[in-house]
Amino acid sequence: MLVALERAEIMRARGQNRQKVMEFIKACAPRGVSSADIARRTGISQASAYQIARALMEEGFVRAARDGRVWRFSWNANGRVLPGADRSSASRQDVDDGNFPAHVRQVAEEHYGCSFDMAAPDELAPAWRLAGDDDATLGYAVHLAPLADGRVPAGRLALLSGLVWLLEKSEAETPFLIIGGDSATARAWQTHHGPYCDEADVFLLEPDGTLSKLA
Repeated sequence: MLVALERAEIMRARGQNRQKVMEFIKACAPRGVSSADIARRTGISQASAYQIARALMEEGFVRAARDGRVWRFSWNANGRVLPGADRSSASRQDVDDGNFPAHVRQVAEEHYGCSFDMAAPDELAPAWRLAGDDDATLGYAVHLAPLADGRVPAGRLALLSGLVWLLEKSEAETPFLIIGGDSATARAWQTHHGPYCDEADVFLLEPDGTLSKLA
């Protein structure tokens, strides 16, 4: 009985924290707020603030954009993007990396037929990490903002090759990389590096939400 009450109290507290985070982010719209901002305002820990904000982002309530090493969360004024929503609508919102994580996760799950746990980028691998619940499928997803002049910086090609290298070293049965945003860089990587990639599947996420295989 005591254990059940403790669990109920934990669930109630989590629900209250979620509501606090939602209300604060919405009140600050359209300005983005960091997890530190959320923690100071709501009184919950920064780690919990980040986890709740990321969950809200994956559910379509919140947008996320990276500002240096800091993630900033803002209310999705265009309305919640639900799983199974019209693909053309979702792909139009994939013009920036704010909606990219939730969208690419949906695309990967439809393509591979399994669910994915998705981890935020870190300094070692500046891309979202997707681990399949089948314990065999592992991938990275990276969003590169297109450059106005169509340039392809060498550093971007090196980043993609580095992610492929990490996947090849992971020993996953089904490793994959999904590239969003910058099709010029994706195609250049395909030309110069694709022929040497024989272990990982590499895809370009097209504007219509389909995957084009690069390697």
